[in-house]
Amino acid sequence: MKQEQPILESQIDVVDSPSVSANAQYADTGEKAYDHVLKYTGLFGGVQGITVFLSIIRNKVVAVLLGSVGLALIDIYNHAMGLLGNATQFGIPLTAVRHLSELYEQGDQQKLRHYVCVIRSWSLLTALLGFVVCLIASPLVSQLSFHNYDYIIQFICLSPLVAMLAISGVEIAILKATRHLKQLALSTLIGAVSTLVVTIPFYFFFGLQGIIPALVISTLFSMLINLNFSLRLFRWQSRPFSRSTLSQGLDMIRLGVSYIMAGIVSAAAEMLVRSYIVNQGSLAEEGLYCAGFILTVSYARFVFVSMDADYFPRLSAICHDGVKMNLTINRQLEVCVLLIAPFLMLFVLFLPFIVHLLFSEKFVAAVPMTICAVFYMFPIVYLCQFAKNQQPTHQHHFLQHKPYDDYSLFSLNKYHLVVEYILEAILVLHSYP
Repeated sequence: MKQEQPILESQIDVVDSPSVSANAQYADTGEKAYDHVLKYTGLFGGVQGITVFLSIIRNKVVAVLLGSVGLALIDIYNHAMGLLGNATQFGIPLTAVRHLSELYEQGDQQKLRHYVCVIRSWSLLTALLGFVVCLIASPLVSQLSFHNYDYIIQFICLSPLVAMLAISGVEIAILKATRHLKQLALSTLIGAVSTLVVTIPFYFFFGLQGIIPALVISTLFSMLINLNFSLRLFRWQSRPFSRSTLSQGLDMIRLGVSYIMAGIVSAAAEMLVRSYIVNQGSLAEEGLYCAGFILTVSYARFVFVSMDADYFPRLSAICHDGVKMNLTINRQLEVCVLLIAPFLMLFVLFLPFIVHLLFSEKFVAAVPMTICAVFYMFPIVYLCQFAKNQQPTHQHHFLQHKPYDDYSLFSLNKYHLVVEYILEAILVLHSYP
């Protein structure tokens, strides 16, 4: 995220119904559970705080050196690669956490090491697939993103980025699932520093022409850092062309199919929104939209990741016990809302100053949209989604994402993020166990 052991529940005699016993068991350990949530939210909150600070510096440099056009190009490239990554990774970085967490809880190190080999074998295949798909689809992606074929070479050069993201995602999943959260936090921090150090010289000396090499090289550094930490725990083993090895990961792939669909729909919606803005307006206007998006969605995701690193593996380990899941989610929600609410009030109050400070005076036009989108920064829906993601079938996961993605495509105004949030909240809470 050497080895942090999960908090073990004390054993008590069963004297009542299972739900009552589970509640009593969790009541006995409630204080420890809150301490655990606070400890690792604090750990990753601190790391993500530093990461956000470094990201702020990087975005400030981009705003000053490259302007809104440079910010727009980086945003479009990242979302295009995200779309191709979602389409080719089969949800492995997410579903692997669940399978590895269950094996980790069982304490069978031999099975755990073997399954690490299985998911690494699959990650190599998905990396190769992502690389090839990006090469072939470059003309199409250029047309969808910019409504012309002027950026084919740029997307071809970004093909290795898709492959590196696939490998890096699996190594992060290994650290999460096996509760090596300190290592995960350290790798995240070093990766953020390396990204800042690598990208700024390219932007300074090469301007807009430095965007592509900066993205590729910074992603390479991040992948090598994640590999460095995970290989200390599990030495590299992979058999990407072994039928018996790959067959053992088929359940994981089937589980990830719905994530593929949901990921494609969500990423495609975000990419088409940007394409629409570029087509109807300009790259500069897309840069303003990107600035508002960064202030709300992107920086909020940094905070959510600080919770996700510990929260998702813990939830995966108890996914078969509804009572424990409810209590775990409620505790996480309580801590997160108490931590985030004061920040949001200050954020809205000083938003014009924040935009001027973090970007430049040219980006002040993004303030109204940012205020309307501030609801996204509440983690309620985000945390509840994980409960449904633990189920063996995930058709709802696709349906949960589709309505608000469709809405975002047909109502491109400053209020659409608010309506998206409300739609998703209704869908998630309706299906919540």
